[in-house]
Amino acid sequence: DFIVDDDSDVIVNVVDAANLERNLYLTVQMMELGANLVLALNMNDFAKKRGYNIDVDLMSKLLGFPVVDINAKTGYGIEELFASVEKQAETPVNTFKSLTYDPELKSHIVNLQSLIEKDENLLDVPSLWTAIKLLENDSIIIQKVQNSPQSSEIFKELDNVLKRIEDTYDESPEEIIASTRYKFIDDVMAKSVEINAVEGETIT
Repeated sequence: DFIVDDDSDVIVNVVDAANLERNLYLTVQMMELGANLVLALNMNDFAKKRGYNIDVDLMSKLLGFPVVDINAKTGYGIEELFASVEKQAETPVNTFKSLTYDPELKSHIVNLQSLIEKDENLLDVPSLWTAIKLLENDSIIIQKVQNSPQSSEIFKELDNVLKRIEDTYDESPEEIIASTRYKFIDDVMAKSVEINAVEGETIT
């Protein structure tokens, strides 16, 4: 709600380097909003002990915004993080542009996006994000769209999209969208994270 409704300069997204796949899911959701992000890669030293070698520069390039290696416990990298935040505030980045979606999924919602884009009041966030949240049956976004002059057309097309998705896939819209997000995450990790050893048992 803060990202959607308030005017933030920069969002610092702190992720656990040892649990990247799970942690990057929220990152992707914020990218869908076009949030001006800096990723703080915390506990990278622990990730290295578990055999994960993360190419921070390459990950930054793939995501389209700064990734900074930090250790919140020791203070390592915090000055670099602050510098990245200041730079990002001066030159904001629409992180939405770095996202890639399944072409088939996008083809199903292109008409829905077009209807959303007819109402300027719905364009405070990317139209693709609004379309996705409608598919996910998000109550807040549904209420917001209900107040739009385009609401009847949007919800009519939403019903058509849901039917097309039901006919095409064996999964619910929520599962399809989650799979699409994880596909993007998996691609980023496959290119920027090297796993050198089989992880052994830990006390945890």
